[in-house]
Amino acid sequence: MKLINFKAFRRLELPLGPLTLLTGLNSSGKSSVLQALGLLRQSYETQMLIRTKRAGGGLLLNGDLVALGTAQDVLHEDFGPVEELPAVNEPLVGLVIEEDGEQRTWVAAYDIRHPDRDVMPLAEGSVRSHLAEQPFQYLHADRITPAVTYPRSHQIAIARGFLGVRGEHTVNYLRHHTEQDVPMEVPDGPLRHRGATSSQLLDQTIAWMQELCPGVNIETDPVEGTDSVRLSYGFGGTAGINATRRRRPTHVGFGEPHLNVHLDWIRAARREGVTTGSRIWDSCADLYPHLRFLPRVEGQLSGLNPHWVVPVRRALERLEEAVAAWDPASVAEPEWRTKVSPEGETRKRVCRFTDLDGETRTFDLHARFTPGAGRIHFRLVPEERMIRIAHIGSKIRPEI
Repeated sequence: MKLINFKAFRRLELPLGPLTLLTGLNSSGKSSVLQALGLLRQSYETQMLIRTKRAGGGLLLNGDLVALGTAQDVLHEDFGPVEELPAVNEPLVGLVIEEDGEQRTWVAAYDIRHPDRDVMPLAEGSVRSHLAEQPFQYLHADRITPAVTYPRSHQIAIARGFLGVRGEHTVNYLRHHTEQDVPMEVPDGPLRHRGATSSQLLDQTIAWMQELCPGVNIETDPVEGTDSVRLSYGFGGTAGINATRRRRPTHVGFGEPHLNVHLDWIRAARREGVTTGSRIWDSCADLYPHLRFLPRVEGQLSGLNPHWVVPVRRALERLEEAVAAWDPASVAEPEWRTKVSPEGETRKRVCRFTDLDGETRTFDLHARFTPGAGRIHFRLVPEERMIRIAHIGSKIRPEI
């Protein structure tokens, strides 16, 4: 694929594969590549590529798929002559698709007298293309949100097989191809889920959704007497909620359950990257959400001996795991994952520190870490299901 004088690019040559992933910083041209394909498709579907210049044909800049503005918005700011295009000294926009050794070129002219037009007449171009005739979906970043009903358009979802730029016709597409006498099937290949109950489209969709939300299933139904369809969710198996009643999309969210599946390894990976005491302090709110630290601990961690970093980090991890599983309403203390002991009455007086609210309290519970007599002193805060840490370092001596 080549783009010439098109939006972000003076010239771009981009090889395309079965799956092409575009990455880069903002304003680097990723959207320009996708919009070029959308521009060709919408110009083809509206017959604008077939019409002559006299009949108003050309590249349709604003349509169902993309809205690019005017010719002035599309022409690259530093446009220049390109030898492979006709009329090399004129401002032209070129889109080139090469497939199976055959090259198709669309060259649109920029009329300096009418820079605000939203149709750019073709100076040269193919009127048909294998690319333009293939199934095509174009999904905007601004996708549809959960809704009570969704549009029911035979022309868009069935005749064109189009899901909508916001995915708004997906439910009707599923409904139609499920209710057919011979339901649509997903062909053998990488898109067919091997764990689905069948190869039919609805069963395949459910199987892929269960990768994000275990136990989910979906149903689609027409809303009689309207041009709308309805989607509902059910839950079973490992979903963990009552499965007897179906739910509207507006009552279901998939972000948090999907995230929870990965939280453990995400946090573990982040913990492994903490290699200094200062990094422990900087990351404590994220890595140890059930542990609160008194301000005095910052200095102790910043000056932590390097050979204590990993033992301290692991001791904090075990404390975090124990408190995260703690139900203060049922038991007085967490089920500790490391050795935790209280100080004797004599030593409690050296374990008193100024708490976050300015009050002086006793932090006599302590976990140990080695090498040496390392201690983490803390107290339980049942009402917050947390522990508050006052000391990380050597064993507290009476003279301290």
